[in-house]
Amino acid sequence: MDLNALRAFERVAVDGSLVSNDAESLVRAALLEQGLVLFPTWLIAGELAAGTLVALLEEWRSEVMPGRREIYVLTPERRLRALKVRAFMDYLFETVSPVPLWSR
Repeated sequence: MDLNALRAFERVAVDGSLVSNDAESLVRAALLEQGLVLFPTWLIAGELAAGTLVALLEEWRSEVMPGRREIYVLTPERRLRALKVRAFMDYLFETVSPVPLWSR
């Protein structure tokens, strides 16, 4: 089921004995099979590629602010934008997509 297509959101409470604000410690705990972690794929891309960690619940998405996935580019109102501004905007449109670049 594609929950994103349904625009359905569900709050999930978690409770565990291991709490940390250090990503490296949490990755190590996951590698030692001490529990589940929620990370962006770029942070554990090596472990995923090596198969030492596996993705679970891939159809679920975690958002700090549900529905907010936006980047705004503010430029002066002109008919023609500077080439470097247009190139930067094109770069953003290409790299900021529903499928992260490192997962393509």
